[in-house]
Amino acid sequence: MLHRVIPILPAPPALPACGAEPHLSGRPDQLTRLLAGLERLAGASFGSAQPRGAWLRGLDLANGEAVLSLAPALHRPGFAQAAFELLKRELSDTDIYVTA
Repeated sequence: MLHRVIPILPAPPALPACGAEPHLSGRPDQLTRLLAGLERLAGASFGSAQPRGAWLRGLDLANGEAVLSLAPALHRPGFAQAAFELLKRELSDTDIYVTA
């Protein structure tokens, strides 16, 4: 009698669920525009079902600086680079920092 073997493959790591809303500070019009772009990037990278709090910890815009804080467990350097490029395009003459 032959036995059928079903391979068990590891699931890709999921983003940790986080119930807290990210910290946002800056001009509301800028924040709205930047968050829309970041959410499009996140949807393409993680799937549209991920809540904002799963990948974003904060976005602070003040005094010619933008600080984007990503979730510490985020292991996708391509996303961090794409987010940096988005901020660089949208915020000319601004120092941009991306942290995890």
